[in-house]
Amino acid sequence: MGNQIVKVSIISHHRQAREYAIQVAQETHVKVEARIRKMCEGTSTLWKGATKAVGDFVKENEGKIKVALSVTAGILTIIPATSVIGVGMNLALGVGSAPNAITGEDWLTGRELSTTEKVVEEAGSLLTLIPGASSALKGGCRSWEKHIS
Repeated sequence: MGNQIVKVSIISHHRQAREYAIQVAQETHVKVEARIRKMCEGTSTLWKGATKAVGDFVKENEGKIKVALSVTAGILTIIPATSVIGVGMNLALGVGSAPNAITGEDWLTGRELSTTEKVVEEAGSLLTLIPGASSALKGGCRSWEKHIS
Protein backbone atom coordinates (compact mmCIF):
# COMPACT_ATOMS: atom_id res chain seq x y z
CA MET A 1 0.00 0.00 0.00
CA GLY A 2 2.92 2.34 0.71
CA ASN A 3 4.21 1.92 -2.87
CA GLN A 4 0.82 2.80 -4.31
CA ILE A 5 0.68 6.00 -2.29
CA VAL A 6 4.16 6.92 -3.56
CA LYS A 7 3.10 6.11 -7.15
CA VAL A 8 -0.06 8.21 -6.83
CA SER A 9 1.96 11.02 -5.27
CA ILE A 10 4.55 10.87 -8.10
CA ILE A 11 1.82 10.78 -10.75
CA SER A 12 0.07 13.69 -9.06
CA HIS A 13 3.30 15.73 -8.92
CA HIS A 14 4.06 14.80 -12.52
CA ARG A 15 0.61 16.07 -13.63
CA GLN A 16 1.03 19.25 -11.63
CA ALA A 17 4.50 19.85 -13.12
CA ARG A 18 3.17 19.14 -16.61
CA GLU A 19 0.21 21.52 -16.17
CA TYR A 20 2.52 24.20 -14.77
CA ALA A 21 4.90 23.76 -17.73
CA ILE A 22 1.99 24.06 -20.17
CA GLN A 23 0.75 27.20 -18.38
CA VAL A 24 4.20 28.80 -18.46
CA ALA A 25 4.61 27.89 -22.14
CA GLN A 26 1.22 29.44 -22.98
CA GLU A 27 2.01 32.62 -21.05
CA THR A 28 5.43 32.83 -22.71
CA HIS A 29 3.81 32.26 -26.12
CA VAL A 30 1.35 35.10 -25.49
CA LYS A 31 4.17 37.41 -24.35
CA VAL A 32 6.29 36.54 -27.38
CA GLU A 33 3.35 37.14 -29.72
CA ALA A 34 2.73 40.52 -28.09
CA ARG A 35 6.39 41.49 -28.47
CA ILE A 36 6.48 40.39 -32.09
CA ARG A 37 3.25 42.28 -32.81
CA LYS A 38 4.69 45.41 -31.17
CA MET A 39 7.93 45.11 -33.17
CA CYS A 40 5.96 44.67 -36.40
CA GLU A 41 3.86 47.75 -35.64
CA GLY A 42 7.03 49.74 -34.98
CA THR A 43 8.60 48.51 -38.20
CA SER A 44 5.45 49.35 -40.13
CA THR A 45 5.46 52.88 -38.70
CA LEU A 46 9.13 53.32 -39.62
CA TRP A 47 8.51 51.99 -43.13
CA LYS A 48 5.59 54.38 -43.67
CA GLY A 49 7.67 57.30 -42.44
CA ALA A 50 10.62 56.37 -44.64
CA THR A 51 8.38 55.88 -47.67
CA LYS A 52 6.78 59.29 -47.15
CA ALA A 53 10.19 60.95 -46.69
CA VAL A 54 11.53 59.38 -49.89
CA GLY A 55 8.34 60.29 -51.78
CA ASP A 56 8.56 63.90 -50.61
CA PHE A 57 12.23 64.07 -51.59
CA VAL A 58 11.50 62.67 -55.05
CA LYS A 59 8.64 65.13 -55.60
CA GLU A 60 10.80 68.08 -54.56
CA ASN A 61 13.80 67.01 -56.68
CA GLU A 62 12.10 65.29 -59.60
CA GLY A 63 13.79 67.28 -62.39
CA LYS A 64 17.23 67.00 -60.79
CA ILE A 65 16.83 63.23 -60.29
CA LYS A 66 15.83 62.66 -63.91
CA VAL A 67 18.69 64.83 -65.19
CA ALA A 68 21.16 62.99 -62.94
CA LEU A 69 19.86 59.64 -64.20
CA SER A 70 20.12 60.74 -67.81
CA VAL A 71 23.64 62.12 -67.36
CA THR A 72 24.66 58.88 -65.66
CA ALA A 73 23.10 56.88 -68.49
CA GLY A 74 24.91 59.03 -71.06
CA ILE A 75 28.27 58.55 -69.33
CA LEU A 76 27.71 54.80 -69.00
CA THR A 77 26.80 54.62 -72.70
CA ILE A 78 30.08 56.29 -73.71
CA ILE A 79 32.28 53.93 -71.66
CA PRO A 80 32.71 50.70 -73.66
CA ALA A 81 32.62 48.38 -70.64
CA THR A 82 29.31 49.85 -69.38
CA SER A 83 27.63 50.86 -72.64
CA VAL A 84 24.98 48.14 -72.40
CA ILE A 85 23.97 49.42 -68.95
CA GLY A 86 23.82 53.00 -70.25
CA VAL A 87 21.66 52.03 -73.22
CA GLY A 88 19.38 50.08 -70.87
CA MET A 89 19.02 53.09 -68.57
CA ASN A 90 18.25 55.36 -71.53
CA LEU A 91 15.62 52.94 -72.79
CA ALA A 92 14.05 52.70 -69.33
CA LEU A 93 13.93 56.48 -69.01
CA GLY A 94 12.53 56.84 -72.51
CA VAL A 95 9.96 54.10 -72.09
CA GLY A 96 8.77 55.89 -68.95
CA SER A 97 8.05 58.95 -71.07
CA ALA A 98 5.44 57.31 -73.30
CA PRO A 99 2.93 56.49 -70.52
CA ASN A 100 3.51 59.96 -69.04
CA ALA A 101 2.57 61.57 -72.34
CA ILE A 102 -0.46 59.32 -72.80
CA THR A 103 -1.87 59.52 -69.27
CA GLY A 104 -0.75 63.07 -68.49
CA GLU A 105 0.57 61.88 -65.12
CA ASP A 106 4.21 61.43 -64.05
CA TRP A 107 4.90 57.74 -63.32
CA LEU A 108 7.55 58.62 -60.74
CA THR A 109 5.55 61.04 -58.59
CA GLY A 110 1.93 60.67 -59.67
CA ARG A 111 1.82 64.42 -60.32
CA GLU A 112 -0.38 65.74 -63.16
CA LEU A 113 1.74 67.08 -66.03
CA SER A 114 1.36 70.49 -67.63
CA THR A 115 0.77 70.77 -71.39
CA THR A 116 4.43 71.68 -71.91
CA GLU A 117 5.53 68.65 -69.91
CA LYS A 118 3.25 66.35 -71.95
CA VAL A 119 4.85 67.61 -75.18
CA VAL A 120 8.31 67.15 -73.66
CA GLU A 121 7.39 63.62 -72.55
CA GLU A 122 6.31 62.79 -76.11
CA ALA A 123 9.55 64.19 -77.49
CA GLY A 124 11.50 62.38 -74.76
CA SER A 125 10.01 59.04 -75.72
CA LEU A 126 11.12 59.67 -79.31
CA LEU A 127 14.65 60.71 -78.24
CA THR A 128 15.17 57.51 -76.24
CA LEU A 129 18.05 56.28 -78.35
CA ILE A 130 20.12 59.46 -77.92
CA PRO A 131 22.04 59.04 -74.65
CA GLY A 132 20.67 61.36 -72.02
CA ALA A 133 18.82 63.63 -74.45
CA SER A 134 15.26 62.84 -73.37
CA SER A 135 15.82 63.23 -69.63
CA ALA A 136 17.99 66.33 -70.03
CA LEU A 137 15.18 67.85 -72.11
CA LYS A 138 12.63 67.02 -69.39
CA GLY A 139 14.79 68.30 -66.54
CA GLY A 140 15.53 71.52 -68.38
CA CYS A 141 11.85 72.06 -69.13
CA ARG A 142 10.86 71.61 -65.47
CA SER A 143 13.57 74.01 -64.33
CA TRP A 144 12.47 76.56 -66.92
CA GLU A 145 8.79 76.25 -65.90
CA LYS A 146 9.67 76.76 -62.23
CA HIS A 147 11.58 79.97 -63.04
CA ILE A 148 8.79 81.53 -65.12
CA SER A 149 5.93 80.65 -62.75
